Amino acid sequence: MCRALKVCMSDLKSLRRSALIAVPLLAVAALSACVIVPMDPKTGRPYESATQPPVVVVQQPTPAASPGIAAPQWQTVQARLYPVNEAARNAGILQATVIDNGAGRGSFSVTYQGQALQGEATRVDRQYPGFGQIMSQVQGGVNWAQAAGQRGIANAASSSYSLRCEYLFTAATQGTGACLASDGARYQIHFGS
Repeated sequence: MCRALKVCMSDLKSLRRSALIAVPLLAVAALSACVIVPMDPKTGRPYESATQPPVVVVQQPTPAASPGIAAPQWQTVQARLYPVNEAARNAGILQATVIDNGAGRGSFSVTYQGQALQGEATRVDRQYPGFGQIMSQVQGGVNWAQAAGQRGIANAASSSYSLRCEYLFTAATQGTGACLASDGARYQIHFGS
């Protein structure tokens, strides 16, 4: 019986050593895909990078061409948003990008107050209800409903902010308009280089 007990004790020691090695290895394997993200205790959200603005990547699908019909031409148009009021001056001049699918729609992206706002831009016709209200609020005095040019609207949002814009293109990649942010900031927008 003593001999059997020694064998059992030996097996038990070997099992303990195996467990001491296996448990840390299992913990490392289980946590190897985890990422530690610092959280803001006030908001419960991850901290935004103070040194780098968020990078927004938009992939353009390749449109399929039908026989005899040319595929729409994708076009990227850069825009600058210039502050008009004090709330906008606090955020400064903004850069925006519109990726037009060539068929009257596209994506609209801008970084505002350190957050990436994503949305869409759409061309509208002269009868679009309410067109010109945002431009009148921001720039005032002009009857924008009668202005010449290709009209468009753009909206973008993040979890904290939204931005609504109206614009007129006077050439393929040039135009002007106005934007209102959800926090009251007002911007004049210029398209083109």
